[in-house]
Amino acid sequence: MSDARSATLPAIEAEQAIGVIIGFIRSQLEQTGFGRLVVGLSGGVDSATVAYLAARAIGPDNLLAVRMPYRTSSPDADTDALRVVTALGCRSERVEITPMVEPMLALIDGGGAAALRVRRGNVLARQRMIVLYDRSAG
Repeated sequence: MSDARSATLPAIEAEQAIGVIIGFIRSQLEQTGFGRLVVGLSGGVDSATVAYLAARAIGPDNLLAVRMPYRTSSPDADTDALRVVTALGCRSERVEITPMVEPMLALIDGGGAAALRVRRGNVLARQRMIVLYDRSAG
């Protein structure tokens, strides 16, 4: 039996992978009839990568990056997100989700600290998706 930690990762051709992902984004937009994208941009590596791939697929003029901090979000995250926006040259909006989230969090009770963290994370994620859906309709 082999140890999964010692397994060698497969080699990935980065440019080929990027081409496949960009092609997929374009085909999905063509299939659905959309010409622009809205992405949530937290300032982290994952959302920055998505923003770069989206901008390459459709052009920065067709991309809206929405930054959605919560009161406990790091200011550095928004600074990093703005760096991505500047580098891409895409449009961006900042939507503070604290006033939307606080009433729901006030209703969450009990379950211990770990359960509360999970439930809080779920509320934040769902609110961010609501904002993204709203911005995509505009």
